[in-house]
Amino acid sequence: DNLATCYIQTGQVEKGLQLKRISYDDAVNVLGPTSERTLSIAASLGGSLAQHQSKEGKIFLREKLPIIRSTLGDDHHISILAGGHLIRAIIQDGSDYGHPHDETLEDIEQRTTNEAELIEATHRKTQLIQDTHEAVKLLRLFLPISERVFGKDHPFHKQHMLMIGAMVRFRMEEMGTPWPAS
Repeated sequence: DNLATCYIQTGQVEKGLQLKRISYDDAVNVLGPTSERTLSIAASLGGSLAQHQSKEGKIFLREKLPIIRSTLGDDHHISILAGGHLIRAIIQDGSDYGHPHDETLEDIEQRTTNEAELIEATHRKTQLIQDTHEAVKLLRLFLPISERVFGKDHPFHKQHMLMIGAMVRFRMEEMGTPWPAS
């Protein structure tokens, strides 16, 4: 995992991600899918994917986070880390839908009668809203846990979780969407 991180930090992202995938697969085969070490490697891989290939990271972490949480509990640092990585992947993957203000559905309706394009634009907007609400729900779960477990002045909580919270709020503001009710 350390060698893979070095590759990623030196710009050899694909090589680093490939090594992280191999490390994860080896851990699953040798230690089992729910060992603490395997789950730690999964969180690390998920974090790297969230940063460099957000769509794949989102898919991977959506699958692994429930396993991590049920095995280690919500208060475990690996659960908190994986939850933060998933929030980041969801928000960063939202950029694939285009900037929320690039072209509104009304703009598309005015310039085209192409029903397929209208349906696709509606789907992208709906998916962006659903994903953002998922990120808010996860943030509401993990932010207080992070503060309680690490303390509000701990570098991890301040630099990681609060930054992710700011990303979510920024996405909500961009979309002109109110913060969802609890």
